[in-house]
This record gives sequence, C-alpha cells and structure tokens, in this order.
Amino acid sequence: MQKHIAEGNGLEFFVWLGLIFLKVHLKDREFRIHHDLRKPDDKIGDLYDWQVLHHMHCLVRCFVNGASLEKEVFGSLGAFAAKTAGWREEFDYGDIFDAQTMLLRLGNVALVTTFNDACGAINGAMPKLEKIEGSLSEIQAREVMVDFAFMNLSLKQRPRFYTECDVGNETITEKAVMPDPFELGELNFALRGRLLRDSFGESVKQIRVAGKTQQEIEQAIDGGRFSVLVDETGTFIKQSFTPDSR
Repeated sequence: MQKHIAEGNGLEFFVWLGLIFLKVHLKDREFRIHHDLRKPDDKIGDLYDWQVLHHMHCLVRCFVNGASLEKEVFGSLGAFAAKTAGWREEFDYGDIFDAQTMLLRLGNVALVTTFNDACGAINGAMPKLEKIEGSLSEIQAREVMVDFAFMNLSLKQRPRFYTECDVGNETITEKAVMPDPFELGELNFALRGRLLRDSFGESVKQIRVAGKTQQEIEQAIDGGRFSVLVDETGTFIKQSFTPDSR
C-alpha cells in the first residue's frame, strides 16, 4: 500500500478516507449527546462548527464534479504496517474532529490522515515517525493519529484553501495559499495529553510501565509527553501494550 501511494495513487485513498470522515460526522446529527432520555434531546452534531468541513466537502466531491486538485491542497497521509495477532478486532476507527485527523486500521494496515493541513502534520511528526521500525500495535496507531492531530493544531500559520472556477473553460481547481516557511508554534503538551487520553479511551486503565504506578502513568499521559511508540531513549517500542483479552 505504501508503494501504491508513493506511485502517485494517494488521491484515491485521501478521498475515500475523507468520505468516511465526513459521513461519520454527518451521522452525528442523529445521535444524542445524552443516553439518558430524561435529558435534553441535543445531538452530537450540534457541537460541531460545520463550516470547517467545507474544504473537505470540496475535496471529496472531486471525482463527481471533475475538479482538479493542486498538490498543496493534499493533507497528510501515512500508511503503516499494523499488528493483528492477539487483538480483539482487526478493525479500528478513530478521529479527532477539531484537527480533522483520522485513523483507519484494517487488518495489517493502518492509515492515518489529516485533511486540512497541506502536509504540515506529517512534516511536524516526521522526527518520531522516522523511528518506527516495525508494525504498530493498536494503541501505537492511535498515538500516531494523536501526533498528526497535535502537529496540525500546533501550526503557527495555517494554509488557506479556495476554489477557482474558470467559467470560460468550465474547469474547477482546488488551490491553497501556503505559509512560508512551514513552522510550528509553541507546543502545548497539555493539549497532547487531552488528545492521548481521549484517543486511548478505556485502554488507559490497562497500560502498565515498569517502575511506574498507575497514577504516575496517568500523570505522564496528562502531561502530554507519554509515548507507547518510542521509549525514553527515542527507540521504537517493538513489544508494546496489548489489551486485556476479556
């Protein structure tokens, strides 16, 4: 899959993943925030700023309206080998709406993408991504998603996207105004901590680290510098956490 994308076929995956992300959140207009029926009938979709999805809608309809996309319009897209042995499910989906970042794990492949960053997220995360030397566990794949999202939310200047319509030639082109140069702002690791805790979910309670109490682990997670991807020396963790099989 990495080879397929590297050969210039990333648009197919990018649009496919974008459609999944968009439809998942459109469906949130029907789902209640509160399961307790005695509480107000507010929907999850009521919490969203739908304007931020306009750019994504322009991208995912390109095969329908024949729009062409300049290379700067593409977001970050990474394909990683994933472990399947010992996991309860061979499928995992996760996303971070505010950062327009998504994870899709299917069998032994994990796809992580950010849609509105013009590749800023993968550039920012690359120093850690380059240390990956094996297949990602389920929770490691979620940390990669978090790092994509964290880098996207930490961009000092964001790209601006627009649609150019040439009425005479009947063409539509999606374009971007890029910041120059690429630069991250001050990193808020408390933000990364919140993203980690939300993305790990109940798995947080099962994480064990030699020499650390559960309280110390959770404090490290909330501090934003905790990692199941690399150890304190920056070496890739090949034997990562596996969830309780119950």
